[in-house]
Amino acid sequence: MAGTGEAALSSHSSRPAGRAKRTAGDAPVGPTGRLHVRFVEGTRAENATAALRALGFVIERLPAHAPHTVWVRPRGGTEAADVGAIRSLRGVVKVEPETLGVRAARTPKEGPKGKSNEKTGNKRPRR
Repeated sequence: MAGTGEAALSSHSSRPAGRAKRTAGDAPVGPTGRLHVRFVEGTRAENATAALRALGFVIERLPAHAPHTVWVRPRGGTEAADVGAIRSLRGVVKVEPETLGVRAARTPKEGPKGKSNEKTGNKRPRR
């Protein structure tokens, strides 16, 4: 899927998403199955695609704005084994699993954490 936008996420996962975790606001957060791989700055991730494919990963996206990164999806195995396999490659700086959560919108009269906002005309008691 090289060259596609970030919104073009695949709904297919090679493994079950597992049990959703919760954020501080009790919103569910779950893994998508994709991994974001970042190489040393100046290294082009497209040069490592053959090695990633040899390890059993599917290349999903090579972001044009960050040529030293790549989004991959494993074909199977555990997340720990997948991350470990990628970290064994030369030049890998970081491997992070992608997680998605529910986005909560605030009304215009609410500030951070639902508190009223004086700028919108809603008064809150002074401390």
